Amino acid sequence: MPRTKKDIGILILIVIMANSIIFWYFVKGESSIIYSFFNKTNLFILVFILGFYGKSRLSKISNVLQPYKKQSIFLVLIGSIYLIFSLGLYFSWYSEYMEFKFVVRNDFGQWNHMDKIGHIYTTYLQCFVLFTWSSWFRFNTKNSLWIAIIGSLIFQSTIEVFDGFSQSWGFSITDMISNVIGILIFIAQQIFFKKQICTIKFSSILEKYSAFNVIGDEGTLVSSMLKRDYVFGETKLENYLKDYNAQTYWISINLKSIFRNTKLLPKWLNLAIGYGANNVYGGNVNTWIINDELFIPDPELYPRTKQLFLSFDIDFRYVKTRSSIFNYVLYTLNIFRFPLPTIEINEFGIIKFHWLL
Repeated sequence: MPRTKKDIGILILIVIMANSIIFWYFVKGESSIIYSFFNKTNLFILVFILGFYGKSRLSKISNVLQPYKKQSIFLVLIGSIYLIFSLGLYFSWYSEYMEFKFVVRNDFGQWNHMDKIGHIYTTYLQCFVLFTWSSWFRFNTKNSLWIAIIGSLIFQSTIEVFDGFSQSWGFSITDMISNVIGILIFIAQQIFFKKQICTIKFSSILEKYSAFNVIGDEGTLVSSMLKRDYVFGETKLENYLKDYNAQTYWISINLKSIFRNTKLLPKWLNLAIGYGANNVYGGNVNTWIINDELFIPDPELYPRTKQLFLSFDIDFRYVKTRSSIFNYVLYTLNIFRFPLPTIEINEFGIIKFHWLL
């Protein structure tokens, strides 16, 4: 069998297997992480394929599809992914909560804005994947940009519409604004610079929560921060994707792209500016209820805190090795920021240094 046909088979198999595993995971009852796990895992799969196959190999695959009108096949492929995504999302999660009344909510301040920045990150990655794939399938730059814009909006709007008809949530205008911001960050750079000088990255270092007792308002029950962490998931993977206290979102700026005439700067060196939150145990306030008893941790011991970070970063797009496979892996991993020495300043003006963050 010709190598290019094998590539097509492997490419399809990766997508089918990955999505089957994800769908099975939700259907068996672990669907509480539907937003973060489904979105980020599928994006990681697509970015991995982009890196592993590379432009030259996908171009070979694209040539095989020439007789069948590659661009039409690409649009059908994206439409099929969207259909599977929407049906899986509905039946594995939303069908239990759907109502006929459409509700709009304002959740801008929840989780110290970490949820909104997560929306920016997700739509930015969606734009990157859709633009790159459509370019490889021979769409011109203008059409590739439109595919990235429309595709990202459709995928994210579907989630928001489902939320709008769900009894536990509601359509979030600020979520949609965040989605648009993520799209604009990608599109503006492609229009003005023809490349991504600033990339949005994600990191998560799991928290060790305190076992210090928190007494309920009636004095009969005891809880703790350690027991409260169930809201961030029950497994390490769920914690990694859901725990806002552990997450940091970064704008990683490639210095060589800005200071092009400076010979001392390596191409792979970036300046990273991050945002995070600490001591966040509820959407708006740090309270929770167990068996009708209200728990309120001491706000002086556990103050909800916004954090800014300043550090360097490695742009793996410009790190080249002798191994093409390893280069593909590095290309894929560039959506994450790996721990490096970091300076933190929080909203109370306190400055900290972290050896690895």
